[in-house]
Amino acid sequence: MYLLIPSSEHLAMEYTHPKILKFNIKGGINDLQGYTPVSDLAPLRVTNEVYPVGEEEEVWDSEFTRDAFEQEKVAWEESETRKKFEVTLSKAKDHKINNIVGLACGSLSRPGRSKSAFQHVLLVTAKNWLQTNGLDELSCYMQDPEYTDVDRRIFRDVGFQVVDDPEGFLKVDGQSIVLSIAANVPTKLIIADIARPAIVIWFVVEEMDTLMLDPNSDRVREMMKGYDKREFKPDGTQFRDAAIYIRRTKDEPPFQGKA
Repeated sequence: MYLLIPSSEHLAMEYTHPKILKFNIKGGINDLQGYTPVSDLAPLRVTNEVYPVGEEEEVWDSEFTRDAFEQEKVAWEESETRKKFEVTLSKAKDHKINNIVGLACGSLSRPGRSKSAFQHVLLVTAKNWLQTNGLDELSCYMQDPEYTDVDRRIFRDVGFQVVDDPEGFLKVDGQSIVLSIAANVPTKLIIADIARPAIVIWFVVEEMDTLMLDPNSDRVREMMKGYDKREFKPDGTQFRDAAIYIRRTKDEPPFQGKA
């Protein structure tokens, strides 16, 4: 949590919740060198922040965005992670999948969304794989309020329809592939209450509750008992903390909610 200091437009006070401090002390966010930075153990600190209040966020033009997306798509298609992902999809070939839903995947045309393109090309890969393996009737949806007209045109060209909240959630059922990584809404909790998708792709569900905007919970962990976990390997950073969960049952009756 940040508190802006009135005397300076660049200084802010950052407060860390006690639960996060305990998590950090136990090594929950160790960096690649195997230790937790001292700065992550401080309950209160002064930081240098920039708050572009009142300014419209930059949106890239269609040509630039499309070129950037194509570059990421080529990199993904040539990666070992993509090959492993398709092998993982084959584990669910007997599931009656007929739709794909991407939730809160981020804009392609706004700066600072470095992982957004990889999430979207993964969904395109899932779509292409299903169609290559004989699925003709397939509905594909994206939902994120920050999508621009540029995003919508690109997604339309690759076979995805952009829908508004909450329509994306309403499209999810037992025949869905759902992707939502590091969402700024509690996607896991919502999905756990409304459906048991064939495949879900999101941050690894741990035993410990987190204070993320899309947290784990007892309901989510109970849901995950019916799924087999497949990790993204090999992978550098794009899907390092995410996993693919495949429902164990191939046929799932309409979800009736918690009994």
